[in-house]
Amino acid sequence: MHNYWSEYEKRGGDVFDFLTRKRKIDNAVVEAAGDVVGENPTASTSDTTNPIERFFRAYQRFYKTRG
Repeated sequence: MHNYWSEYEKRGGDVFDFLTRKRKIDNAVVEAAGDVVGENPTASTSDTTNPIERFFRAYQRFYKTRG
């Protein structure tokens, strides 16, 4: 717990920054996931995971062709 608190304090007590500190995906993927969940907030995990995974794979392919 002490390590988490120290990390939180290092980030200036910003809860959002602290919670997203280890995110390894781009904001576009996060926004797409939010859109999927927002369309049907009571959907099952499998119903929301499939479109998010499709978006993420397409996103990865797009950036591999550009890099």
